[in-house]
Amino acid sequence: MEQNRIERLRSKYIGLHSSRFQSCFITRSDTPSVYYAKGSYVCKRNAESLDEIYSFKAHDTSIMVLLPIPILNPTHLISLTYSGDMGLYTLEGSLLHYLEIENQNQGFQKILRHGCTNNLGTLLATISLYGNYNGIIEVWKVSIDQGFSKILTFRGNYKNCEFSHLDHLFMLRETAIDDGAPLSQHQSDLPISEENALVDFLLEEENEPIEEYQERIGKRHQKVISYYISLTKNLEGNIEQDFIFYPCYARVSCIKSNHLGQVVLGFLTRMIVVWDIETLTPLHTLHMEGNGSISCIEFIGTNVYFSPLSEYFCRFSINQPQFEKLFDVKNGSYPELYIVRTNQEWINRTTWYYGWVVPEVTLIGFNENGISNARFKNFLEGGEIIESKHINLFKVTCCGLSINPQGTHVAVGDFDGSVMIFTLDNGTLVTRTHVNTSVRCIEWDLEGINLYIGTLDGQIIFISNVLGQIQEPITLVTVEESVICMSWKEAPIKNLMAVGTTKGDLFIFTYQDGILYKEQKILAHDKQEWNDDAKFGSLSLFSEIWTLAWSPSSSEILATGSEDQTVSVWNWKTSECLVTLPKHKRAVTGVRWAAISETNIKGSILTEIFVTCSDDQSLRLYDPKAWTMLHVFNTSIIKEWHTVTYASIDAVKSRVACVTQNGNLFIINLSTLDYDFIGRIHNGSIEGLDWKGGYIATCSAEVLACIIEI
Repeated sequence: MEQNRIERLRSKYIGLHSSRFQSCFITRSDTPSVYYAKGSYVCKRNAESLDEIYSFKAHDTSIMVLLPIPILNPTHLISLTYSGDMGLYTLEGSLLHYLEIENQNQGFQKILRHGCTNNLGTLLATISLYGNYNGIIEVWKVSIDQGFSKILTFRGNYKNCEFSHLDHLFMLRETAIDDGAPLSQHQSDLPISEENALVDFLLEEENEPIEEYQERIGKRHQKVISYYISLTKNLEGNIEQDFIFYPCYARVSCIKSNHLGQVVLGFLTRMIVVWDIETLTPLHTLHMEGNGSISCIEFIGTNVYFSPLSEYFCRFSINQPQFEKLFDVKNGSYPELYIVRTNQEWINRTTWYYGWVVPEVTLIGFNENGISNARFKNFLEGGEIIESKHINLFKVTCCGLSINPQGTHVAVGDFDGSVMIFTLDNGTLVTRTHVNTSVRCIEWDLEGINLYIGTLDGQIIFISNVLGQIQEPITLVTVEESVICMSWKEAPIKNLMAVGTTKGDLFIFTYQDGILYKEQKILAHDKQEWNDDAKFGSLSLFSEIWTLAWSPSSSEILATGSEDQTVSVWNWKTSECLVTLPKHKRAVTGVRWAAISETNIKGSILTEIFVTCSDDQSLRLYDPKAWTMLHVFNTSIIKEWHTVTYASIDAVKSRVACVTQNGNLFIINLSTLDYDFIGRIHNGSIEGLDWKGGYIATCSAEVLACIIEI
C-alpha cells in the first residue's frame, strides 16, 4: 500500500556509483546533469565537470531503475528497488509518494529487472521475475497528486518492454523450441504455443493438473530462446493486442527506446536489432564480430550508438534502407555504420552506462573504474577527443574489509591495490594508500593502529600507524599461494595471526620488530577430486580456506571453513583436528565464533555462539561447548540464484548477519531465531562484511562500500 517511506536501515554508501543503463538519466539543460544510483541513494552530478551537486536517500535497499518524468525536460523522477518498491520524488529529493511492495506473497519474492514510462510520465511499466511466472509486466498509472495505481498485469516469461510515443506497450515474451523432453511442472520452463502467445500464465494459487499444463502450454524444452513480440494498445481501456513470433535464438541483454516509435534490442550474441513499434517490424539487424554481449545502447532521435569493443564507438542511422549485415569494426569500413576509434578505454562494450551529455559532442560513462567523460572535436570527422575527465575511488572490485577494534573506522581494499580508511560515523576518508597487487583480505592489529593486507599473489603486507603519520607498505612475508583470510588473537606471550590460503594451508604467525615469524603450518584442507557441479569459486583445488575464526576462550583453538564443504576445529600447537562438523552441500564461506551476552536458544543458555555459512544458501548455529547444531537458517527466500559469502556476529545484542553473492543482507536475531532485516543493499557480489561497535560494514563488486548504523 502507498505510504510515507519509513527508514528501516540507517545506511550510507562510500564510492561513486552503482549505475547501470537503466538507473541513469541525463538532463540536457544549460548545465547538463546526470542523475544516477549509488546504492539506495539518488545522486546528481554536473555531467561536464563531474562535480557532485547533491544526493538523497530514496530507499533502504538498492535502486535498480531510475526514470525521469516526463522524459523530456523532467521535473520529477521515479526510483524502483530490486524488490519492487516505488518512490516518486522531485528532482531535488522531496518525496511525494511511496509504494512498498508486499514481497512475501505465497513464499515468492519479486525481483525487479526493468522499468519504463511513457513520454509524459503518466504510465509506468515494470518487469519482475516472480515465482512460477518467471516474468511479469505490471502497468501503473502515475500521478503527481495521487501517486501509483496498478491497472494491468501480464503474467508469464515477459522479459522486456518499452512504450511507444502513442502510449502503446511493446513487450517481449520469452519462449523456446520444444525438444520433446520430459514434462516439467513449472510454467516458466514450458514453451508457449502461438495460440497462447497472449495468454497469461495461471495464478500461483491455481493448481492445474500436470496434464492440463501440457495441453495448455506445451512440453519441457531445452533453453533455446526466442520471443513473442507483442503490442498492447488502449492500456487504460479495452486493450487491443497483436503479436509476431521472432525466432532469434538468443536472449536480449538490453533495450532502449528513442520515444519516437522505435526501439533497439541488444542481444547476448552481439546482435543489434531496431524495431518499429507500431508495425512490429524489424528495420535493421547488425551482427557484430567479436566476443561478449553489448550491455548498453544509446538511442537519440534516429541515431543508435553503441560500443562493440574497447575504445570503439559506433553510430548508425535508422533512416536508411532495411539491412541485415555482419560488421567487423576492427578491420572494415561500412557505409551503413560510422565507426570511431577513440583512445578512451572506458568506452567499451562492458561499460555499465554511457550517454550523450551533448549529442555527438560530450559522452559520459559509468563503469567499475569510476565516472568518465570525453569531449569530441568533431565526432563525424575522425572522432578526435580534445578533453576528457575521469574520477574514481575504488576500482575493479572492492575486496577485503575490516572494522578496527574500537569500532570507529573501517578499512576497505580493492583489486587495483587501493587501501582506504573511513570513519564509520560519517564515512569520511581519512587515509588512502596503495599496494602493488590485488587486495584479498584486510585485518587490523589488536590495538587498532596497524593494518595487515593479504593479497592474491601471496603477500602479507604491513602498513603502520594508519590513523596517524602513515608509513609506506612493507611486505613481511610471501607464501606460494593466495592469502584469503586472516585473523589476530591475543595470547599470553605474543599475539597470534592465523592465515588461510588457497591450497588449504593454515599458517600461524607471530609479529615482532617488523618480522612475521612462522609458528606453525598445517595442511588443514587437502586437494580434492570433485565434479564441476560441486564447484563455485574454486581454483579446481577444492581446498581453499575461505574463512577462519579463533575460539573466544582459547588462543590454541581455531576453526577453518573450506571449499571442500567442511568446517574443522584445530589445536594449532599440536596440529590436531579436534572436531569436524557435518558437511555443508557446497563450499563453506563463513565461520564466526564469538562470546555473546547470555542468550537462550531452543532451551540452551549460551555464552558463546559458533556460526557457519555456505554456498548452499544456509547458515548454521552451533553450541561450541557441545558442538550440537541448534538451528539452520536458509536464504532461499531470495529466489534468484545466489550463494552466501560472509557472516558476522554482533556479540553485544546476540545477532548474526550474513550476506550474499547477489548483494543481499540478512540480519538474524538469535533470541527469536527470526530475521530482523532482509534486503538487497548492493547490486553486486558482497566481498566483505564486518560488525563492530554498532556498525555493519560491507563492500561489493560494484565498487561500493556500505556503512549501516545498527
